[in-house]
Amino acid sequence: MSASVIENIQFYKGDFLFFPFFITVFYFLLPVASLASYYFALFNEFPPYLVFGIAVDALPGTFLYYWFMNGFITSARVRLLDKLVGLPALIRLHTLGAMGCLFWIAAHFLLKGMPTSVQAWFGFSAAIVFLLLALSAVTQWVDIPLTHLLNLIPPVRKFHQWSHRNTQYQYQRLKHNFMALAAILVYLHIILSSMAQTDRRFFIVSTVYFMLAFGLYCYHKFSRPLLLRSRELWELKGIQAESDTVTGLEFAALPTGRLFKYRGGQFGFLRFVSGRLRGEEHPFSFSSHPDEPGLSFAIQHDGDFTSRLHTDAAIGDRAVIDGPYGLFFPTDAAKPMLAIAGGIGIVPFISIFKNLQRRPVVEPLCLFWLNRSENTMFQTDMRNFQSIPGAELELFSRRDGRPLTLERLQSVPNLRNLEIFICASRPLTKTILGLLKQAGVRRGRIHYELFSM
Repeated sequence: MSASVIENIQFYKGDFLFFPFFITVFYFLLPVASLASYYFALFNEFPPYLVFGIAVDALPGTFLYYWFMNGFITSARVRLLDKLVGLPALIRLHTLGAMGCLFWIAAHFLLKGMPTSVQAWFGFSAAIVFLLLALSAVTQWVDIPLTHLLNLIPPVRKFHQWSHRNTQYQYQRLKHNFMALAAILVYLHIILSSMAQTDRRFFIVSTVYFMLAFGLYCYHKFSRPLLLRSRELWELKGIQAESDTVTGLEFAALPTGRLFKYRGGQFGFLRFVSGRLRGEEHPFSFSSHPDEPGLSFAIQHDGDFTSRLHTDAAIGDRAVIDGPYGLFFPTDAAKPMLAIAGGIGIVPFISIFKNLQRRPVVEPLCLFWLNRSENTMFQTDMRNFQSIPGAELELFSRRDGRPLTLERLQSVPNLRNLEIFICASRPLTKTILGLLKQAGVRRGRIHYELFSM
């Protein structure tokens, strides 16, 4: 995947109150409410001293069901949820929820043991499908310490090597879609369970929740692509080499297309429908201004798809663009701001600053760009940024002996009261966050996005 792909993992972005509310309700209150309903339904059939044990026995499976279905909701690009918390945060929650499902699967089988009925075999089969696909995804896409630990286990490492003989991103996504089979098996397991047979309310709620989650999944996978092709059709009008490793693409909407509104700092999913690059879908940040007639991207060559852009993309190629998504933008231009970009992480800031050029800006407006060398790309955009009254651009490069230091951050006027935006790789972001913490900046003033490497 490209280095300009957004992987926002900040959980305090968007509506600060809504995200904890979303997690509390969908990941905890719904399972607890279902268990409580089952608990009271059991009083009609069993002595009180047995009720508690039976209800506790159902706890892992209940949590597993809701968390598994939540995975479909968080990955379906629901517009309302994106506006409230940002799609990148939901994608991260999707990943963490899948990790939680691994725990609930283990707990469920420790309590239940091996399957002895048709209903149990449905659940066991779903678990096997989920484990194989989740393990494949975790060891391929998720850069967390657990990934490296899993690969130390010989059977896991062998499975990892086998499952990634074809490592193309699109094939990995297609393989991940077999989770739908696991969802159907899990639902059959649930509705045939004694819990659903005993408690009619749980049967109804679990069925409605399955229909919601699976319906959103089907819309996202089947209906949305057809709608996008009819409404969001774009034509490639310009190809520009920003550097040896970055290609700029400019798109114009076709007469059948629709110009959507977006804000600087947001991103969209690009998929060519003609030409040599057709078929694959990837997310990239917009580098254009929202008032410009078309859309543009600046994409780093960092994968099998993006490395082919400068050779395989051709003027006239058509594409669909699904967007906008994300909440990585200043909500108030009247607040002083410090932007810190690492390499290709400059792209969302280019769009943000194009917007700031057209409105009054409160000083200071600082951009720290950390690059491998001080020979910068996007020179025209950088000159335009420097033309903003009160704007300050400073380049840093460890290779050239000018790394960003704590002393330099502390010298920024009124640093602790600035809104600070960071877009960089995970290691660099961790380093910058550490420096800001040492400088006394509160976490609530820091907004960051990560791009994949």
